[in-house]
Amino acid sequence: MVKGSCMCGQTTYDYTGEYKVFTSGADRSMNLMIPNGSVTVTPGSPVKFTSRKGDSGGDLVYHMCEKCGSIMFSEPKASPEVLFLKIGLIDDKEFLDSLGTPKLDVYCKYLWAWEKPIEGATAQQALG
Repeated sequence: MVKGSCMCGQTTYDYTGEYKVFTSGADRSMNLMIPNGSVTVTPGSPVKFTSRKGDSGGDLVYHMCEKCGSIMFSEPKASPEVLFLKIGLIDDKEFLDSLGTPKLDVYCKYLWAWEKPIEGATAQQALG
């Protein structure tokens, strides 16, 4: 089981199960792509905020702590089977170290001229 918490510590989560892939995106948002339904948030539920449409045209919903606003995970409505868990809020350093480098580098079309795709990761221009 992997545990994490928001920046202020008010909202925590437990994640059980396997992750699908360790992803990165321009400008370097690090995430675990995990099965939807595999995260338990306490106490209660985080605030949901739909900020924009994704590349598919579907909504992208962010789940955030109601107190500090930390984005804990995002939910692409075009791919309802997955969530993107923000790895910066995972408490278990050993688990993070075990991930190695990201396996998928998405949104490479948004890299700055001085940035390079992550070595060893599959580079994609967009998600999907």
